[in-house]
Amino acid sequence: MENKLGILEKGRGGMTLLVVLAHINLLVDCNLFHGLFIQGWCGVDFFFVLSGFLMIWTYNERTSPIAYVKKRFIRIYPVYWVYTLVTLIMNLFIVLIFDSSLISWINLDLSGLIRSFLCLPTNVAINEMPIIPPAWTLSYEIFFYIISLFLYIYGRRIFRGILIVWGGLIITRTGFIISNPYIDFILDPLFLEFLGGMLIAQIIKYKKSKKIENVISLGVGIVWLVVFWSMENMEIDILTHFNRVFKFGVAFAFIVYGAVGLEISGMFKNRKNFGSSILEFLERISFSLYLVHYPLVAMLSIMCRKLHISAIVAFVAISSICILAGGISHYLIEKNIIYVCNKKFIENVKSY
Repeated sequence: MENKLGILEKGRGGMTLLVVLAHINLLVDCNLFHGLFIQGWCGVDFFFVLSGFLMIWTYNERTSPIAYVKKRFIRIYPVYWVYTLVTLIMNLFIVLIFDSSLISWINLDLSGLIRSFLCLPTNVAINEMPIIPPAWTLSYEIFFYIISLFLYIYGRRIFRGILIVWGGLIITRTGFIISNPYIDFILDPLFLEFLGGMLIAQIIKYKKSKKIENVISLGVGIVWLVVFWSMENMEIDILTHFNRVFKFGVAFAFIVYGAVGLEISGMFKNRKNFGSSILEFLERISFSLYLVHYPLVAMLSIMCRKLHISAIVAFVAISSICILAGGISHYLIEKNIIYVCNKKFIENVKSY
């Protein structure tokens, strides 16, 4: 069974673009397209389900814990640090030239800098976010990687017990007010999306599903997503604390289960077209696009308003600029940083 699943890679590219469009719709004009794209922030829920799925799907018991940690560290931190520094430089430039600040979502004191650079949790509920705002999700990814390290240290059986305890604590915390922000973070219901993704991978690996079952799952997931996407503007809460997980985490769990099952059955093989190529490109640049777009959107939306550029023109122009910036950043910065870090890592292993 191959680990590589093209349908999920394309999905990551599409969902990254959706998050970008959500921020553009929100910052340029929230009434544009009747706010259609603003709910695109739910792409983050897809990322969380996907991360859980891939953790089990790509697991190799021969991988050492040290190799696992280094691989995850190299994939996230060096690139993220460079983009964070660039954002700080952009902010300094705007302060000096326009006597205004680009970064208004976190205090740029020592505490704010440390939390941003280490991807420590911030309070998104009060609009406190890292220097690169979308990076609030990285704190969830990194903590999930820390928990997953136990899989490489102790193996499947003990790790399964850890997940059961963790999931149980998350579910039973409902109704309790937790004053410690870090405990509150560890027991955030969003982690159930990671756990759901892992469960899906486990089921698919050891159970051969029927094509009709996969089609139904995919269909249910899409309908579920469309319904709750449409209801989001109505601000209808379903399960209060688990609201987001129920609305979008469940939808993407159904979609991932159905889509992966259909790909394994051969339904998506050899289906190359222009749309597929676009999604593959977006997947390649997804990490860079995800990190560089928000400061650009914030700055360009202000400029467009000052220049009295219409909202629709601004939306199209800023979308294009973000994709271009994400592509350039990926090929000139991200790829080179990862290449150098991996090269150093291989050299260190050989010398050891």
